[in-house]
Amino acid sequence: SNTITWTVNAALTLNISITPTSGILGVTAFTKTGTGFTPNSTVTQNVTYPNGGTIPYTAATDASGNYSLVGLVYKSQTGTYSETDVDISGAKSNTITWTVNAALTPNISITPTSGILGVTAFTKTGTGFTPNSTVTQNVTYPNGGTTPYTVTTDASGNYSLVGLVYKSQTGTYSETDVDTSGAKSNTITWTVN
Repeated sequence: SNTITWTVNAALTLNISITPTSGILGVTAFTKTGTGFTPNSTVTQNVTYPNGGTIPYTAATDASGNYSLVGLVYKSQTGTYSETDVDISGAKSNTITWTVNAALTPNISITPTSGILGVTAFTKTGTGFTPNSTVTQNVTYPNGGTTPYTVTTDASGNYSLVGLVYKSQTGTYSETDVDTSGAKSNTITWTVN
């Protein structure tokens, strides 16, 4: 009779991951990676949405059996998502979960809105930022120069800066804050005479 040969490969070890594991609706860019899949093939990604619906997507693997999807921004549902991938061999990956939170609405204000150089104490407040994070305050001075400052938010996503006395320039100042998620606040202005 003739002789036949065949190859038995090691079992696939499929692994998927996502970074970050939580973010903001319409803002945060997530990255999904998969390793250990059949090389140069298609992976079925079974994504379960917060409303309970599951949608299958596909991703192509490279010659090493890996894939990477960068810049995934979720725009429709807040809540917890989950995913399990299936290789063309039928093998299943681990299950990952990630959370998409409601869009931020950062808001800043200042009181009073005008004062005297070296005398008036201003108070700046910010609300609606990512809790326990750093906010970048982009302050534009009357001479046109912009200086970034940072402030830390509390567990509710708020901050308050009391007793700010301006001593260098008279004129109109403005500020727009940027959250760690990239969300921008309204713009405020104040005048120092």
